Amino acid sequence: MGSRGGPKVFSHYRDSALGLSLRESLQELVENGEMDPQTAVKVLAQFDRSVTELLVAKSKHSAVISGKLHTYRNLDTQWLFTVKDARVQVAEDVLRLDMLKIVACDSIDRTSQQKNKK
Repeated sequence: MGSRGGPKVFSHYRDSALGLSLRESLQELVENGEMDPQTAVKVLAQFDRSVTELLVAKSKHSAVISGKLHTYRNLDTQWLFTVKDARVQVAEDVLRLDMLKIVACDSIDRTSQQKNKK
């Protein structure tokens, strides 16, 4: 959960096509002196919150993923899975991929929990 009781917010959505476009636009505005850097940081933070809230509110289906697990790694609360010969099914739609990379994050901030225990 996030600090205000909502879902935990992640900044990795900034690497999506929409997030990259937003970052490029904000950078251009800052470089041209049309926006101060603090405002750009606030806009990115709001983007992170909005994307998370939208996904929580609008996600109606679960995905079923099958294939051969090629590699997996964990760092703090983030997992990286690489699946070969993947099959992804969401509702009636099926997608087949030679290689699928999945980034998964804990919805609970265990790093903060460990710091609070000390």
